[in-house]
Amino acid sequence: MNRIYSATALSKTNVPVPILQSGRPAGSLYNPQKEAVQFVQQASCADMFLVLGVGAGYHITQLAQKFPNAKILAADYSEEDITFLQKTMPEINLIEKNQNITLFPQKKLEHILLQQYLPAIFPVFSVLELRSWCNEIPEETESILQRIRTVLDTISADFATQSHFGKIWQHNILKNLSFVRKSREIIIPTEKTAVIVAAGPSLDRTCGYITKNRSTVYVIATDTAYKSLRHRKIFCNAVISIDGQAVSKNHFSGKNDPETLMIFDIAANCSTVRKAEENGNTVLFSTTNHPLAIFAESINDAQTFLKLDAGNGTVTSAAIDFAAQAGFRDIIVLGADFGYINGKSYTSGTYFDDIFSEEQNKLRPLEKLYDELLFRSPLKKITPEKATTQLLDSYRRSFEQWIERAHFSVSYKDEIYVLQRNAYETEQNAAKLFQHAIDLRRFKQTALQKAAELREDTRYDRTSMLQTALLPFIAYMRKSKDLKNCPYKQLLNLALDDFVMYTELL
Repeated sequence: MNRIYSATALSKTNVPVPILQSGRPAGSLYNPQKEAVQFVQQASCADMFLVLGVGAGYHITQLAQKFPNAKILAADYSEEDITFLQKTMPEINLIEKNQNITLFPQKKLEHILLQQYLPAIFPVFSVLELRSWCNEIPEETESILQRIRTVLDTISADFATQSHFGKIWQHNILKNLSFVRKSREIIIPTEKTAVIVAAGPSLDRTCGYITKNRSTVYVIATDTAYKSLRHRKIFCNAVISIDGQAVSKNHFSGKNDPETLMIFDIAANCSTVRKAEENGNTVLFSTTNHPLAIFAESINDAQTFLKLDAGNGTVTSAAIDFAAQAGFRDIIVLGADFGYINGKSYTSGTYFDDIFSEEQNKLRPLEKLYDELLFRSPLKKITPEKATTQLLDSYRRSFEQWIERAHFSVSYKDEIYVLQRNAYETEQNAAKLFQHAIDLRRFKQTALQKAAELREDTRYDRTSMLQTALLPFIAYMRKSKDLKNCPYKQLLNLALDDFVMYTELL
């Protein structure tokens, strides 16, 4: 079925009502406008509404009148149905003049929600159903409701991450910009095999691969594995860190090799970045597309940060993507276990060993501390020796999806992943990566000017790069008990205060 509507009819009050394919009207044939008022009376206040069923549109008009500041997304069955309503229902033409209302076919549901539903701006979300429309397609309606639940789960998980890290990210980015003051060209010897080293427990058994093949491999350590490799006297050609939390600086405690290339997300912990700069390491900044990094690049008029695909936020995925973008054809991955082996969470020599050794006592011995780490989430047995969690399994799926997107073939044997490009485009012995410096004076001047302009008009505008850049920080404020119900305009001004304060310190 391409259309849910077949014709139109006039109501007793002389206004048009669409007729469904079953012959039933998509609204009252006596007084559809009164019915629309009753529809809205049952709706509770929300910042964004998703309406299933456009129909004649009278209920959407009433909803917009009752909640003039709310965003309304209205879904109908198909593009053909929306076109039919535009031609036959005068109310639809009035509705489409309202910038707060978006009409769309249900096949675009996921795209529209992911693009327009931002909990930082619209904290209260509500789904309303036009009963006649839903009764016409009950099975499709249930499927649509399930799709809504699925996409809301995705949005909720992303919002939870933003609300936890939003403040840390914003502060780290603005502090780290002062270190992007040099244009750099970095040569990567891609004729070698890239060895990505994660910190899973299997690394205790597989790290010998590096020492056996040291002259032919380029070692890229994740931050968690870096300290473990240093304990084993294994030199790392590069190390990558994307974590903004202060705890990540423990990965780099002690003396580090100045010859190691340090790849930091621009939102990574600023103390760690400062230490690498002072140590004389070459630092390459990357981003997983934080909107504040995009905003900074727009002012710089140059691609300043290496764009990395971190999957669903793992440093291992970011390290593999770096190797692929650098041009390596052959990639070995060690320690990517996506689970616990024989009750062990990490390889030996990580910062957990140092922390737990200091924290252990008679009541909480070392084994108990590691067990607490192990049983943070419910475990699912894979083999008698190996278990995983829902989160770690999602990391595995993200890893496999990256391999498919990047067109690598993969094999797994003896706890080692072997990745190879499916197609060799050209012969090359080295790759060049460029990083363009940021003119801090220009950034500061432009950013402060745009912040001042934004204060003058604090309505949400998707085209405003600065406004979008502040959303993770606003999400952070939304989790505060005192601020979660604040109007968006008030939170935006608070975010601007913070942004201006840190920008002026550059």
